[in-house]
Amino acid sequence: MVEFQRTGRVLEGGELMTIYQQRHRLKPSQPDLRLILASMLQPESCYGGTSQPVEIPMRKHELGWFWFRHFTRRQLTKLLLDLARCRHLSVRRSAMRLLAHVRTKEAFAALLDFVKDRDAEFADAAVRALGRFPPAKALPHLRRMANDNSLATKLRATALWALGRFKRAEDRLLLRGLAADPSSSVRRVVVGALSAYRHPEDAAIIRQLTRDRDETVRSSAIRRIGRWGQPEDRHWLRQIVLDMTHEDRAGAVEALAAFKHLDDLPLFRKLTRDDDYGVRWHAAEALGKFQHPADVKLLKRLARRQNMGPFDGLLAYPAKIVAAAFRELATDKDDCLRINLATRLASWRHPDAPRILRRLVGDDDSQIRAAAVASLAAHGQAQDLPLLRRKGRFDTEMVRKEAVWGVAR
Repeated sequence: MVEFQRTGRVLEGGELMTIYQQRHRLKPSQPDLRLILASMLQPESCYGGTSQPVEIPMRKHELGWFWFRHFTRRQLTKLLLDLARCRHLSVRRSAMRLLAHVRTKEAFAALLDFVKDRDAEFADAAVRALGRFPPAKALPHLRRMANDNSLATKLRATALWALGRFKRAEDRLLLRGLAADPSSSVRRVVVGALSAYRHPEDAAIIRQLTRDRDETVRSSAIRRIGRWGQPEDRHWLRQIVLDMTHEDRAGAVEALAAFKHLDDLPLFRKLTRDDDYGVRWHAAEALGKFQHPADVKLLKRLARRQNMGPFDGLLAYPAKIVAAAFRELATDKDDCLRINLATRLASWRHPDAPRILRRLVGDDDSQIRAAAVASLAAHGQAQDLPLLRRKGRFDTEMVRKEAVWGVAR
């Protein structure tokens, strides 16, 4: 990116490719670097913020996560560190997010410097990247950051979040000590991290934080208090749900569902008709935890006029029931329903999911086609590559972009 900094202008894909081939001595047989840059970064980053469609060649050896397949870790590290040090902010941030997957000594050393960067988002991404390295390397630095009051609050909170992912017993004690930290961001992360441990002794701390002075901390604690399954918490949560003036009703519904108490099933069915969007979402999702046969018909009906909650509820049922429901919904006339279905199918790992998505890829609505293409790519089946390539060349800009990114994955 030296040439990029000197000229002060956005380089075309071909120029970028030439620069990187020269600097890193890449062989011509390796993947086209325009495709690599377009798949690693937001296309707008390399094309000056324009909304022009990305026209790039697609060949068989360019498919898959090719920066892992066609580059050594050393080459990858050089490429990403070069991008992370350029002046284009969105490029730097995108490169930083990818450094987390390289995990080399050079990348780790650079990340320790990047956490001091003036750009808060860039520094935050560096801390998150450190959290993906092996515990022996990452934990000492993350613990130091979490306890360093001179660091920006956001960085301390992110370090705590990364510590929580490792679930070490000694870090649980650190988290408990920070439950009374002056920063609401830190307290909010403590709630999420301690909830992952589900240690009986931590229920009292989470219960105390449900009365925190900060609204976001209270909301986070209420959503998670159900994980401990204490009877007194269940009765308290029901009171919140039934209090139409309470600001955390949706979170209380989510927490109440964790108990899976049969006496609450009629209440969840009633709440699917609530005026509050979040309450309806979590109530429909909660129905799936009980897997009552009578609720399948209700969830299909709710999917036709609500949000993603009914889909989440249906996904909790046995695969045979889910497949039949999704095949029926895929033929519905409601465009919003089919978009929601296409989006949710990305996470349903079942043979019927790609079959339904292939049908939706041919939908008349371009938004539905785009959602279906993105979800189909997420399943990563080789037989769908010709279809994705075709959509990457001959469709609307929205669909082409999803197809290009899908092939690049």
